[in-house]
Amino acid sequence: MPLDLAQPAAHFAQRFAISDEGKTLLGGTLSQTLAQLQDKQLWPDALHLLAYALNKRDAVAWAWAAANTVPDQTDAARAGLQHVQQWLQAGDESLRLGLCAEAQAIGMEQAAASVALAAFWSGGSMVEADQPELLPADSLCHHAAACAVQLAGSVQPEQAAERYKLWIKLAAEIAAGKRVY
Repeated sequence: MPLDLAQPAAHFAQRFAISDEGKTLLGGTLSQTLAQLQDKQLWPDALHLLAYALNKRDAVAWAWAAANTVPDQTDAARAGLQHVQQWLQAGDESLRLGLCAEAQAIGMEQAAASVALAAFWSGGSMVEADQPELLPADSLCHHAAACAVQLAGSVQPEQAAERYKLWIKLAAEIAAGKRVY
């Protein structure tokens, strides 16, 4: 489903802890609010607002695309991103279930780990099929996706603002059907 940038931003901002300054900008549409957040360089607010506006699969694809730009990734991070890509392509439940352990192996300080968690929390039970179903909280996928994008930008702080702007534009393209994986 395409992202409707004309929706009220406040609808999505209810789902995460936006900054006090960000709250003052919530009177308009998603598009208007994202532009204002970018102008004020309130990147955590802008990235979270967008992540929560995207459907879960698109949020994971967006985070995956951003995390893939991080230079000098560890072998574990590259493997984790490859497994997320395979999950995005095939939707394989066994791949999704393995991504939590993979995130831990990557290290939670890396964008790739947040991408793996976003995919893991995107839907379905968090335990094997022979166990009673345990669903993730609805917000976890979106939050992890936003964190992944934020972490990917923080690797090269001098380029973060430009990278965040590109990734915000990319999110709208992904929601409109562009495949990045």
